[in-house]
Amino acid sequence: MKTESRTVDRSHQVDSPTQRHLPLVDLLVDTRAELMELAVASGLKVLHTMLEEDRTAICGPRYQHQAERAATRTGTAPSAVVLGGRKVHIRRPRVRANGEEVVLPTFQVFADTDPLDRRVVEQMLVGAATSNYGRSLEPTGADVTTRGTSKSAVSRRFVAETGPRTTPERRGEGACRSGGNR
Repeated sequence: MKTESRTVDRSHQVDSPTQRHLPLVDLLVDTRAELMELAVASGLKVLHTMLEEDRTAICGPRYQHQAERAATRTGTAPSAVVLGGRKVHIRRPRVRANGEEVVLPTFQVFADTDPLDRRVVEQMLVGAATSNYGRSLEPTGADVTTRGTSKSAVSRRFVAETGPRTTPERRGEGACRSGGNR
């Protein structure tokens, strides 16, 4: 009894210009990066909308005169918010009242560096080197300006988060050099 070969003889097949071989891995990596870039761009648009809503809640509707208005719109200012383990540059809407800047509640939440500090410590604890920290983050896109991922910035955050904590009553005393309790 003769057994049939289960291999396909492709010697007679010729690559034609109509056939394309797509490198599936490259396609998936590119798609994932593009999806992350889309998510970041969409998230920044939502953040901008939320900041404008905060400004409207404080100042009132745009282009409508209000005699009792306490705060005014004063353009935008370059600022940074924490997003995905890095700081991302945005144009923050400004509000002023009584000659002072009014903090927008949404901006205050997104500008908080606690999530960034936690991400840096987490990455260092799983073995990422300070010089490779930026490569461990998801892509943001070419049109998004970021900072806070350099080796020195990551190292400063890690040292600050893992170093000894000082309480308000001990700040002026200095550190204990002997390593023991005084």
